[in-house]
Amino acid sequence: MEVLLVGIVGPIDLVNRIMDQMNIENELNIEYKLFIIKHVEETRNIEQDLLFECDILLFAGQMAYEIYMSSQLINYVGPIPICVHYDGSAIYKTLFELAIENAGQLFQFTPFTIDVLSKLEVLNSISEIGLEDHSFIPLQNEVTYTTKDWADQHESNFMNGSSKCAITCLTSVAKELEHRGIPVKRVKATHASIKSAISILNANIAALLNTELQTTAILIQWHKTDRRPQNKYQYFRTKIAFEEIIIDFCEENQMSLTFINDTQVNIYTNKQMAKNLTDRFKRFPLLNKLEEQIGSNISVGIGIGDDTSKAEIHAEKALKFSNTKKKSCCYICSEYGELTGPLLINDTPPLSFSTKLKEEHLIEISNTTNLSAVTITRLVSLLEHSSTKELTVHHLAEAFDISLRAASRILKTLEQYNFAMITGEEQPPGRGRPRKVYKIQI
Repeated sequence: MEVLLVGIVGPIDLVNRIMDQMNIENELNIEYKLFIIKHVEETRNIEQDLLFECDILLFAGQMAYEIYMSSQLINYVGPIPICVHYDGSAIYKTLFELAIENAGQLFQFTPFTIDVLSKLEVLNSISEIGLEDHSFIPLQNEVTYTTKDWADQHESNFMNGSSKCAITCLTSVAKELEHRGIPVKRVKATHASIKSAISILNANIAALLNTELQTTAILIQWHKTDRRPQNKYQYFRTKIAFEEIIIDFCEENQMSLTFINDTQVNIYTNKQMAKNLTDRFKRFPLLNKLEEQIGSNISVGIGIGDDTSKAEIHAEKALKFSNTKKKSCCYICSEYGELTGPLLINDTPPLSFSTKLKEEHLIEISNTTNLSAVTITRLVSLLEHSSTKELTVHHLAEAFDISLRAASRILKTLEQYNFAMITGEEQPPGRGRPRKVYKIQI
């Protein structure tokens, strides 16, 4: 079985503490990759491809975790994120150390500024050493802030006399404030909080090792061309070429297969292998090879399930969507019945969608506009993959692989019921009429 890759993100001292508390002996199926950051905002600069190579990400601090989560696409398949939280015991320990350093004179370091942690978290801890709620100033915390932004807040309060000390959960902020000569104390994760995060990590590892063995069915069809071959032997040559490519593919990856008829084969493997073959369910290279050598369109449906029967049902559901396209494509149906696709050969991520709606507001939109669940959920996925909520008819047509007329109908329907509004026009490259830009409001 392929190994699981666990990424650990944080400053070097905390990453080392986490590694020291882990029992990594005899873990044959697990590898660790370290992402060392000197400044918390560097979390935004870690290459997404490197992070997405991991199956699980363990963040050494809450703000790095929040920065990562704010940049992720909800429907995009990615690593499981886990965070080491600075709980009440970490705050209590920090305040206790400050009290000791100041010979028990609490007024020497109060009021103090504190970042990252919520006001309630701090309140629950300061009562343990007899401090009042006016003894601290919680700072505004935004995921867009840099080390300088946080340090500036602490320094501003200190310089205007509002605080006597800065307490920070951020390693880089503590170093910056020390450099500026501001009294500062850093909150450090306790042994217990790291242990708790490692327990959650181990539970997720166990679950992943189990789910990675789920049955995966890959249904592949080749379609006869509209043109009739000059003779029947051409058909047999195509059939043989298809079979040889499939047999070589399955032999190379040690997968079982069954030819259902002359034009379809069912392949069976596990989820881990399927993930490797599709670059984490983003593209399916075999599709291109088949299309090039067979000379006709190829439809692929990949299904995941707890057993062969469920995997086949999901694969047939995915294949049904592939067959609606007039070109070669591949769709995936997860163990939960959610669809993703079409898998592409470029860097554009596939869209995730469902044939059923669960969220009440999406159900209301579907009922109001009479747009299908597939259309609504694909639109939500498209917006989550985009840096903006503004679309043109051409953007939507390209993303959904539908005609301009169909895309126009969807956007006009959303506009009619106030789920979209025209915000301007976009001039296409070269000559052409300006395109209306719609801001989606769902």
